[in-house]
Amino acid sequence: MNAYALVGFLLYAWADVLLQVRIQENASTGYVDAFVRGRAKVVESFNYFVRFAFDFLIPVGYGGYSLYRLYGVVYAVPTP
Repeated sequence: MNAYALVGFLLYAWADVLLQVRIQENASTGYVDAFVRGRAKVVESFNYFVRFAFDFLIPVGYGGYSLYRLYGVVYAVPTP
């Protein structure tokens, strides 16, 4: 079940990223446009990376870690 949730999250996240890229290709204003063109402030860039990590990287990392731990519990080698 954890693998299903992780794969589902990755599919939805990928669709969101692709949609955002498409929106930004057609936008000539806004924060992401300024960020891509190198005109964003340092604080804005930091916020962008923190939010990306919080929204995408941490859930994927935590999901992978939980699957690793679950695998270790299910297939634990008994100690004599």
